Amino acid sequence: AAGRSAPPQKPEAGMQTKPDLGGALFLRALVNKREVYQNEPIILTYRIYTRVSVTGYGIKALPKTVGFWAEEIPMPRQPQTREEIVNGVKYMVADLKKMVLFPTDPGKKVIDPMVVTCQVRMRNTRPSRDIFNNFFNDDFFGREVEKNIRSKPITIHVLPFPKAGRPADFSGAVGRFNMTVKVNKDSVKTNETVTMTVKISGSGNIKMLPAPKFNVPPDFERYAPKITEKINRSTRGVSGFKRFEYVFIPRFPGKQRIAPISFSYFDPARKAYRTITSSEFLIHVKPGAESLISLGEGLSKEEVQLVGKDIRFIKTTSPKFQKIDRYFYGSPLFWLIVFLPLVALGGAFGYRRYQDRLEENVAFARSQRANQLAKKRLQKAKKVLSEETQKEFFAEISRAMLGFLGDKFNLPTAGIMTDQVEKLMRDRHADEETIQKYLKCLQICDFQRFAPANSSIEEMQSCYEAASQAIIQLEKAI
Repeated sequence: AAGRSAPPQKPEAGMQTKPDLGGALFLRALVNKREVYQNEPIILTYRIYTRVSVTGYGIKALPKTVGFWAEEIPMPRQPQTREEIVNGVKYMVADLKKMVLFPTDPGKKVIDPMVVTCQVRMRNTRPSRDIFNNFFNDDFFGREVEKNIRSKPITIHVLPFPKAGRPADFSGAVGRFNMTVKVNKDSVKTNETVTMTVKISGSGNIKMLPAPKFNVPPDFERYAPKITEKINRSTRGVSGFKRFEYVFIPRFPGKQRIAPISFSYFDPARKAYRTITSSEFLIHVKPGAESLISLGEGLSKEEVQLVGKDIRFIKTTSPKFQKIDRYFYGSPLFWLIVFLPLVALGGAFGYRRYQDRLEENVAFARSQRANQLAKKRLQKAKKVLSEETQKEFFAEISRAMLGFLGDKFNLPTAGIMTDQVEKLMRDRHADEETIQKYLKCLQICDFQRFAPANSSIEEMQSCYEAASQAIIQLEKAI
C-alpha cells in the first residue's frame, strides 16, 4: 500500500555478517591517583577485558607521556589472566603494561590512549533465527580476525611545590629518603687519597636524584664522583638507592674540616619538606714524604762508584773535543726539554677542562658517553640471544637504541616513545636512510616483544646487526 515503507529484506541462507564485539573486548587505562604533586609517582596500568578468545596481541601505538618521566615496571613474558566482574558481567582480564610516571612540572597533564591490536578467534555455525544464536554462531566466529582496542585518555592534575618552608638546597626530590655519609679515613698524609661516600636511599625517582652540593677545604683536590645506583620498579612504585663516591687528595698538612652535608626532599604524604644533615668530618693531614730528596754537598752516587777506578789506561789517540754547551744547545734533547713541559701542561689543562665539563654539564657528559653505553647494552642483548629469551633480547635492543638517543639529546630514556624518535633525528638533520633504518629496527623490536610466536635465531642475529649499524650511522650523522 502507498505510504508504507518496504519491509526489511531477510538475509539469504549462508550470507555472512560482521557483528560488532560491543563490550566483549576493551582496554582500560587505570591510575592510582589523579591529583599529585610535581615528581610524585603515579602507577599507570593498561588492562585488557575480554569475553572472547584472544589468541594474540601486539601494541600498535604506545601512549605518549609528554610531561612525565616514565619508568617501566617489569612484566611477565605471558600475561597472567584472572576473572573480574564488571557491571555484573564476568570478564577475563590481564595487565598488558605497567609504568611509574613522575610529572616533571605542574599543571594539567593528559596521558594519551594506548592502542592494542588483538587476534580474536570466532566460531562457525549455520545461521539461526534466534538473535543471540546469530551473534555467537555467525560464520564470522569461524575465523581469526584483528580487532583494535583503544584506552581512554586520562587527565592528571599536577600541583606545584609549596613555597612555604621550602629549604634553600631543595632540588626537586619527592618521596621518602634517608642519607648516610661516611669517610674512610680521619688521618692521612699529604698526597694520599680520602674517600667520602654519600648514599641516598628510599622511595621516589631515584634515577633523577642530584648529587648533593657541599664544599671541601681549598687545600683538597676534588674529583668527579663515581655514581652507582640500584633501582627496584614494582606496583608499589620506585625504590632503591644512589651512591656517590668522592675522592679527595689533601695537598698540605693541617686540620681540615668537611662541613656537614644536607639533603632536602618533599614528602607528599605529609605535604611537608624534610631535611637530612650529616655530621661534620675532621681530617688530620700529616706531612708526607717529599717527592725529591736533596743530596746536599759532596759526592753523588755516581761519583762514589768511581772510587777505585781512578787509574785509567793512557790513550794513544787524541779525543775530539767540543764545548758541552754547544753540543747541548740546539740539540733535539734541548728542544724536547723546552717544549715537553709546555705540551704536558697544555694537555693536562685541556683534560682537566674536559673532566670539569663532564662533571658540570650533564648533557655534555651523556652525549660523550652515549656510544659507549649503547655498545654495552647491545652486548647485554647479545648475551641473551636465544629463542627462550626472545622478549628479553628485543627489549634490550630497544633499550640500547632509545638509550642512545636519550644520552645524545639529554632526555629521559624511559620517556622516549617511538613516535618521538623520528622528530629527534630530523631536528638534527640525519639523512633519510639512517632515519628509516633506525625506525625499522625499533618497530621490529616493539612487534617481537609482544608477538605470540618466537623468532628464529637468524632473525634475532639480523636484528642485532641492524641495530648496531643503525647506531653507528646515526652517531656519524649527528
